[in-house]
Amino acid sequence: MRKKHSLLRGALAFGVGAGTGFACGALKEHKRLLPIVEDKVKKGDKFQNLYNMMLSWISMYQENRTFDDYFSWRKIRNIAVYGNGPIGQRFVKEMEELDTKVSYIIDKKADAMVSKIPVFTLQQECQPVDAIVVTVLDGFDEIAEEIQKKYNYPIIPFDEVIYGCNLY
Repeated sequence: MRKKHSLLRGALAFGVGAGTGFACGALKEHKRLLPIVEDKVKKGDKFQNLYNMMLSWISMYQENRTFDDYFSWRKIRNIAVYGNGPIGQRFVKEMEELDTKVSYIIDKKADAMVSKIPVFTLQQECQPVDAIVVTVLDGFDEIAEEIQKKYNYPIIPFDEVIYGCNLY
């Protein structure tokens, strides 16, 4: 009988030890994988937002709308564009033929950029505008906070301009 109890205790101890080891390993793996999964979800959300925004941009063309529809409704005639990446460049190019004028571009890498329109950093002095459109899609709140430290103009996220064009 003692042998049976000893075997049962041994099996029980092994089971508890194995279960605890498995639980600890699973918890450690969960902690390791959680940031990776969160990053993937964040990137997926980013691309979904970009996809939706591009569909709205296409809808503007199909409905014969321009960015002027949005800016004229808000009584904005003269803007600066923050961000000279691919989206910012296409936006500036599209604005060339419109009534709303892009006075200048603001970008952290202004010194290395060539453009028909002047490109400045936030540290440089720029002429007044009616609003600043931020074409950088990630980190709008942080960028807007940086801009507000220097300028008191309305700061508009690019996706608001896109979606707004389809409302007016």
